Amino acid sequence: MARRIDWLLGSGQLSIRAIVDPADVGFSVEAVLWVQAAPQHVEALGQHLTRWPEVRYAAAIAGTSQLLVNIVTPSHAALYLLLARPVWAKYSQHVRTDLIHSARASGAVACAPPTRSSCSS
Repeated sequence: MARRIDWLLGSGQLSIRAIVDPADVGFSVEAVLWVQAAPQHVEALGQHLTRWPEVRYAAAIAGTSQLLVNIVTPSHAALYLLLARPVWAKYSQHVRTDLIHSARASGAVACAPPTRSSCSS
């Protein structure tokens, strides 16, 4: 069994994904940022965001905002400091912040212990 699992992992046919609640590791404040930026600044701002440990997810989108960013910070003070970074003034026109106050579904499937039938989502 161990050799088979090693082979599946090594061949890329199996991967392990751990889902951790950010609050469990000290990041208790979560927010969604809706960023308006000029087209010529979207790529540069996106590159900056990929290097920030607070950023869980960032995507270029269409509409009134050009970037959607999900962030987590250890405190509201840390969120403020993140939003005060000079990169925002350099590359964005407006940043709207929506705090997330309760947990949302993580995509995990809850089911009874394994039987012959499988769980469905």
